[in-house]
Amino acid sequence: RERNGSDGGGGGGGGSAAESSSRGSSKVTLGQLAALAMDPKGSRLLQAEMPRMSRTQFGRARAELGPHLYGLAKHTFGNYLVSRLATIEAMHETLAAAFRGHMLELMCHAQGSRVVQAFLQALPAGAALGCVAELGGSVLECALDTHGSWGVCVAFEHTRAPFVLHEVASSVYELSIQQHGCRVVQSVMQAAPPARRGA
Repeated sequence: RERNGSDGGGGGGGGSAAESSSRGSSKVTLGQLAALAMDPKGSRLLQAEMPRMSRTQFGRARAELGPHLYGLAKHTFGNYLVSRLATIEAMHETLAAAFRGHMLELMCHAQGSRVVQAFLQALPAGAALGCVAELGGSVLECALDTHGSWGVCVAFEHTRAPFVLHEVASSVYELSIQQHGCRVVQSVMQAAPPARRGA
């Protein structure tokens, strides 16, 4: 369920802009970032270096990676980078645009589910609710899925979206007799406000 612990993801946002610019330009070559992200060593390098880039460099890297983020979220190595980027506020709008229309698919994907969980947890609850809204009418499908079930748990824990509670309650029997669905029922009922647990 939890995000993969990225090997190079502990860099944070420290360092001056000049220092960041020097470090970034010496280790990361713009123009091939998507290919780099799909390589195990390249993914780790980007996880470490992107948070240290100057604002200008980061903006260019973000623009270059933007069209590839959806695909990278499902990639064996690329997903580690996207999960790391999800923790950076300056990436949130770009990630939301990349994932728009694909939330259900990503939640039910082995790598994509981890990325979406990391993204939702990093967003303010209101923004996360806007992303989760795509699941309306598909909560049961997602909750019965091996990977999707974890995503539904995180989505509700972070947003308390009423429609998630309603759809889980409407299918509580079917969910309760299935391994992954049972996990969702337990998580949602624990996270639901007391006044709504009988909804």
